[in-house]
Amino acid sequence: MSITYTHINNADGTGLTRLTNNTAGEIAAHWSPNGSQIVFVSDRDGNNEIYTMNADGSSQTNLTQNSAIDAYPVWSPDGLKMAFNSDRDGTTCIYTMNAANGSSPTSLAVGETPSWSPDGTKIAFINASVGLIRMDANGANSVTLTTSGMDMMPVFQKVWSPDGATILFESARDGNPEIYAVGSAGGGVAANLTQSTANDSAPAWSSDGKKIAFSSNRAGSNEIWVMNADGTGPVSLTSGLGALGPCW
Repeated sequence: MSITYTHINNADGTGLTRLTNNTAGEIAAHWSPNGSQIVFVSDRDGNNEIYTMNADGSSQTNLTQNSAIDAYPVWSPDGLKMAFNSDRDGTTCIYTMNAANGSSPTSLAVGETPSWSPDGTKIAFINASVGLIRMDANGANSVTLTTSGMDMMPVFQKVWSPDGATILFESARDGNPEIYAVGSAGGGVAANLTQSTANDSAPAWSSDGKKIAFSSNRAGSNEIWVMNADGTGPVSLTSGLGALGPCW
């Protein structure tokens, strides 16, 4: 199955089903690790909040119930926690909460767009004043991985390599959006994988860590491309679709 916003359809495009039905803006829907639930962001209560629902659209639940802007929710690999960013304390920070009911919201660090490591022990995120940062899932032991204010974390993409050793990110540090990789341990130099004058974005690892899918307009329109993990051998997979945000 695949989802777009708060609709669901079969992988072949059939069976489109609307899961929510109101006039609110509802975005950023994606699956829980076990496929039984969907998390999404809605402003139905007057501001952006984080909701979950069952895969059939039932049991829609507001997890955050806060007057702040809560966004970019991502499940931990075990499905027990959810990381997100919120400005409820006056500054946009990374929080975690219990995924089942939104309890125990905990502020971990100043930043946005969190991404869990494959083993769930670490979270990577962007601090616009610093760069890409990696920390333990409880907020301890933060390590600065990059120091460019032009770096961005692609949201809802599989940016940690399957072995957890490398993190993908986007940056315009060379003048246009490109895809970079940096070691998650810290102390390394970020490598520009695309080295193109086009706009390259939304990288996602294959399950075996050998390939990276991404979006690029290098052929004139936004299309899905795939390349080797070291950036070699880029190949276009779509043509004329205006495709964005690949996911393996």
